[in-house]
Amino acid sequence: MAVSAIAFTIYPVTDIVRATEFYRNVVGLRHDGPGGGTYVEFAVGDGWFALGGPEIPCGAPGSAASLALEVDDLEAMRRTLGELGTLCAVTFDQPTCFITSFRDPDGNTVFLHQKKERTAPRAVLPDR
Repeated sequence: MAVSAIAFTIYPVTDIVRATEFYRNVVGLRHDGPGGGTYVEFAVGDGWFALGGPEIPCGAPGSAASLALEVDDLEAMRRTLGELGTLCAVTFDQPTCFITSFRDPDGNTVFLHQKKERTAPRAVLPDR
C-alpha cells in the first residue's frame, strides 16, 4: 500500500459561480471536470484543483493557502493578473525559484511559482 499522487486540492468559496469565473477567466485554469452547483474541478497538469461551495465541508472561505501554481513566466502572469484587477504580492527571488501570491475573491491565497534552472542535483533524504 503506497500513496501514488495527490488527488486534488480544494478551496472553500462562498459563491461557486463567481469563483469559477475568476479561476477560469482571470487565472486561466481549464474547467474540465465536474462542475456547477456546489463543486467544480479544474485540470492543472496531471492534477486537479477544486472549488467547494458552502455546502461542501472544506473549511472557511478565505482560509485556504495551499495552492501553488507553476508558471513559465511569473512576471508576465503578474502583469496579466494586474491588468484583470488582481494584484500580486512582492516577488521573492529564492535560490531555486521565484514566488509570489495573490488572493481570490473570497480571500484564499494562491501562490505563483517559477522554477529556476538547477545547476546541482537536489539532496535526497533517506526513507525512514
